[in-house]
Amino acid sequence: MFVDCHAHLDSEKFTNLSSILDNSVKSGVKRIMNNGLDPESNRRTLELSKHKIIDAALGIHPTIIPELSINEIDKEISFIEKNVDVIKAIGETGLDFHWIDKSDLKIVKKMKETFEKLVKVSLKYSKPIIVHSRKAELETVELLETLNSEKVVMHSFTGKKALLKRIIKNKWFVSIPCTVVRSTQIQDFVKLVPLKQLLTETDCPWQSPFSGRNNEPRFVSESIKKISEIKEINEIELQKIIFSNYIRLFD
Repeated sequence: MFVDCHAHLDSEKFTNLSSILDNSVKSGVKRIMNNGLDPESNRRTLELSKHKIIDAALGIHPTIIPELSINEIDKEISFIEKNVDVIKAIGETGLDFHWIDKSDLKIVKKMKETFEKLVKVSLKYSKPIIVHSRKAELETVELLETLNSEKVVMHSFTGKKALLKRIIKNKWFVSIPCTVVRSTQIQDFVKLVPLKQLLTETDCPWQSPFSGRNNEPRFVSESIKKISEIKEINEIELQKIIFSNYIRLFD
């Protein structure tokens, strides 16, 4: 009874998608949330959501924002709103200061304004928002708190422990990537996050638990093994709890 709350199955790295989906079903994966990244990815995500196992989240990834005009961004947000009844969440969106020069205030402002617009869409339609926060964790949390966002999934969070405690206090969800099998930081985070706020993700095809191999939804099972070990809980019981968390948030 596995769930993958953050996948990119529309990636060009997946040339054998039907096989990957078959293997996912055979391995016990019940739900996969595919996250759109840009206009093209959002449309591919909607197409993929015709598969029973796949749910759609539409968004604009922060690293894409410098490439888009304000008009293009607003047009895409309108597209997301038009499809809000067929999607389960807004995402992937957020802030990312890893790939940009933070001194470029124009880009930083544009990124924050786009994120804010998408948070407001999530609030307007009461949709969960799936949040990316690389090297911008404090700014991301502060913006979400300022807007009183409640249905939040912090995707692959690697910020400071004090910020994680704020996230937990806000009753937001934390989705654990497959790199939990080797990352001591993420393992420490798992210890802190209450079971009712935990989700599992792959971020596939990235963040694989296996070196040199594309990640897949079925590899969530590797995360479950490690999380159950850390939390000292039976794997089957853990699967049920995380599945229940997914349903409670997205359905």
